[in-house]
Amino acid sequence: MKFLLILLVFCLVSSTVQECPFQCECADHKVKCSLLTDQSVAGVLRRLSTNSIKKLDLSKNVLTSFNMVLLKDFTKLETLVLNENKLSSVPSGISHHVPSLKKLHIRHNSLLRNLTKHALGGAYNLEVLDVKDSSISNLLHDGIFYNNSKLTVLNLASNKIAAMEKYVFAGLRKLVSLDLNNNRISDLRPGTFKPLNSIQRILINSNNLIHIHNQVFTGLKSVKLISLTGNQLRALGPQAFQSLPNVTTISLADNSLESFSKSAFKYSYISKEIDLRGNPIHCSCFITSFELRTLNSQGKLNGACLTPLQFTGRSLKSIKRNELGCTTCDFNECKNNATCIIKDDYYFCQCLKGYQGKFCQTITEDEDSTILWVVILIIIVLVAVICSVIGWWYHRKQKGLSFCVITKTQCCCCCFITVVILCLLLFFMLRIVSYMYEHA
Repeated sequence: MKFLLILLVFCLVSSTVQECPFQCECADHKVKCSLLTDQSVAGVLRRLSTNSIKKLDLSKNVLTSFNMVLLKDFTKLETLVLNENKLSSVPSGISHHVPSLKKLHIRHNSLLRNLTKHALGGAYNLEVLDVKDSSISNLLHDGIFYNNSKLTVLNLASNKIAAMEKYVFAGLRKLVSLDLNNNRISDLRPGTFKPLNSIQRILINSNNLIHIHNQVFTGLKSVKLISLTGNQLRALGPQAFQSLPNVTTISLADNSLESFSKSAFKYSYISKEIDLRGNPIHCSCFITSFELRTLNSQGKLNGACLTPLQFTGRSLKSIKRNELGCTTCDFNECKNNATCIIKDDYYFCQCLKGYQGKFCQTITEDEDSTILWVVILIIIVLVAVICSVIGWWYHRKQKGLSFCVITKTQCCCCCFITVVILCLLLFFMLRIVSYMYEHA
């Protein structure tokens, strides 16, 4: 009996040894293999217990390519790590051969220079794609990730990406984290991030950005962190960060910002901080009003003044209105070059010609335009009267045999009303066309 037990244990141990080749370490559904080449990898993978492995780590080998067909029997594989190899492309046919795969890590592959729609198009079930610290330098084309709709994490950091087309992220409706740190991006097109309905983190630190245009980040309802630290930013569009209802932090540290439009963060009430440290900020009345309008009670405006000289080195949050000699008009909302006038501790906006409203925000018609429309209305009435007279005369001449088979008075009224209605319709059509032209 004891002999049988020993034999059984030996068989089990032998079986375990056979399932894990000497180049590999196997434990808890995870396998890590080393010393592999393009020629030896297939033989090693065949000796593994394919139906139990969930994570396969092939890092630090000398693989120049990898065919996903080698993993077709790995029915439970969820994570594949190919870091620190010599791959020149992303393996294709991922979902076709390994539909269970959710995470693909291809970091530190210096020969990986291109991301193509062909390779990524076969990764329908992929949730994490990590190609950090490679040499990707090609233009990221529109729709390159369109078939990767389940992606939640996309890491493209520390590459050589210089440009992206506007619709590069189309289809990534579930993406939560996007890392573009340490690339060479110099421009972001308006609407680039609009398809990212679930995005929470956007990291674009240490790139070559100089200007953030309007509508680049506007309206991202799920975003919590936007980090643009260590760029060369000199200007922010007046609508660059508008309408971000859930944002907690916007980092603009270590750039070249002196000031920016107070509307840049409109309707975005940052709950943690706006980081402006390392920028040559010019402190003015705008800074004090900006903090009140943009940050909620817990939010902080971090940074220091460079100018004017008497405030050099002072933290932004320590500057008080009375120190800057601010008046009510320094915080006004007057638009369209209106003049702010203070009266009894309040202010009102004196509008330029052609504008009206509390803040001069509404375009008005000029007097010449009003006179023109009055003249048109008078002409319409005169035409209607003339047509009614002609209708009465025609009825009398034809003795009731014409289209007006009613009394003279009724015929006259019918003609008048008909003409007025037609003319009014024409008038309103012209008015609508005129309005659209003025506001185009």
